[in-house]
Amino acid sequence: MRRFRFVYLVEVKTGQKLPVVIEKMTEQDYEFITEQRFWFDWKAEKQYHVYKLTLKDNSDILGIVSIEYFDIEERIEVRLLAVAQEHKGAEKLIDGITGNLLAYVCSLSLNKYGLLAAISLLPKTMLKQHYKSKYGFIQLGIRLMLSDNDLFKLILKYGYDR
Repeated sequence: MRRFRFVYLVEVKTGQKLPVVIEKMTEQDYEFITEQRFWFDWKAEKQYHVYKLTLKDNSDILGIVSIEYFDIEERIEVRLLAVAQEHKGAEKLIDGITGNLLAYVCSLSLNKYGLLAAISLLPKTMLKQHYKSKYGFIQLGIRLMLSDNDLFKLILKYGYDR
């Protein structure tokens, strides 16, 4: 199995940088994912490409993203993205999980589609402005889209250009 090693997350309390690994979910991983911690029934996403984010030396899953490729449109759709309950909001323990997952998806899109690469998502209404301001997404119909310079900026910001 290919492991993807990239940059780091930040422990909020100490500022310590924590190296991360992003890799495909295994069948065994789904047994440890609960809706209480990750908001969705992730077993329903098995037919798509589902990736987990963990710390380099710890198998505890901190974030999950499910994606679908739209080759004709040269984009990847983020179907679902979730951060573990304890790493959300003002009281989060670790920062950077969502950004790392989005930057990773951007790098997958760039590797597959080249300079025409794009990612999109259909956010919950309350998160729409957050995705625009923090990650550079633009409104395109009912979806948010990231492409061109904004896609490259996110890849570079999180270090996925290596």
